[in-house]
Amino acid sequence: LSEEDKVRRFGLFKGLKVAKFDWFIKLHFGNWPVIHDLNYESWDSMLNSIKRRMSNLYMEHHYILDNKKLYTNDKSYFENILNETINESRLMDALSSITRYLYEYF
Repeated sequence: LSEEDKVRRFGLFKGLKVAKFDWFIKLHFGNWPVIHDLNYESWDSMLNSIKRRMSNLYMEHHYILDNKKLYTNDKSYFENILNETINESRLMDALSSITRYLYEYF
């Protein structure tokens, strides 16, 4: 990111608790996508919300399951996302996986 982009994007975090942690900002800012409207009392609640959102995203692209080039394990992964049965460690790859599936489809 350019310095101008960083300054502009950092403005989105003004007033949020995360902006108070300089070490965290220096280490991670601009490196990861952020879901800005998650506000849950527990890790499990937040995780379930992310699963639901990823499931909705995958549902928008369910036609990919008909792709003959999709490997069996990818199809299984896709279905686990749709059914919200994916485990936490596999969920971390959901966004990069859907972009790969879309790239391969189109």
